[in-house]
Amino acid sequence: GAAALAALLAEPDWVGVPAGLLAASLPGGSGQDADRTVFAAHAAAFPWRSHARWFAAQMARWRSLPDDAAERAARAYRPDLYAEAARAIGLPVPDRAEKMEGGHDAPWLLPAQPRPLPMLPDGFCDGTRFEG
Repeated sequence: GAAALAALLAEPDWVGVPAGLLAASLPGGSGQDADRTVFAAHAAAFPWRSHARWFAAQMARWRSLPDDAAERAARAYRPDLYAEAARAIGLPVPDRAEKMEGGHDAPWLLPAQPRPLPMLPDGFCDGTRFEG
């Protein structure tokens, strides 16, 4: 359960913080926000190339990376490897490796196989949209 996972994660070789803090963020833990923990739901672990491009574009914008960093980052994200592993355990796989970021202010369905994925709103606080 949540307590056992929190105890494991609390070890210094993992997260290294008190188990009580970790348990409060896990489903079945003692925290009020435990129902907000997302590991695989809503394509949370999918390596979106649009995320890679956005992160790299922001770093390049502030001169932390070269101008071609967005393309390098997108090549480093491997949705093909994710798809292979996800299919093996029965998780839906998005139909595309990129999506618009910041364009949904309400829950929506992402085209995926073998079934669409329910997604949460993803709006940016300033209302901008990013299309990798």
